[in-house]
Amino acid sequence: MFAGSLPRGVEPDVYNRLIREVRKLDVVTVIDTDGEPMRLAVRAEPSVVSPNELEAEELVGHEFNDAEDRAQAVAEMTRAGAREAIMTVPDGCFARVARRRRADALPGAGRGAGDALGGRVRRRVPGRLRRVALRRPLTD
Repeated sequence: MFAGSLPRGVEPDVYNRLIREVRKLDVVTVIDTDGEPMRLAVRAEPSVVSPNELEAEELVGHEFNDAEDRAQAVAEMTRAGAREAIMTVPDGCFARVARRRRADALPGAGRGAGDALGGRVRRRVPGRLRRVALRRPLTD
């Protein structure tokens, strides 16, 4: 899982490079950040992208007016590279996940990204979650 803001001085493509590197090891990759790092990370085809609504608006390039716009946005995120997308909103989330051809609004009674994303990742990864340590420097 790659999440959060990048420290000063770290290149915005670091999540993109990390996702590409660990995907070679057949690891499920999840990205939850914003701005340029998010846009670049999605191009690396992460397993799951999980922005909140404001981050998603920035990622797809427009504001959302209704549930249809939100459902369309998670579909756009998968077309941009992510295999699955879970966008959290104040009262739940919108998701487009493997084996489904449409985006669904999922009520969450105020639950946030951790609940929505954690449950999805846990179901995707059989057994215990694996930790992967990169032992060599990232290079292109």
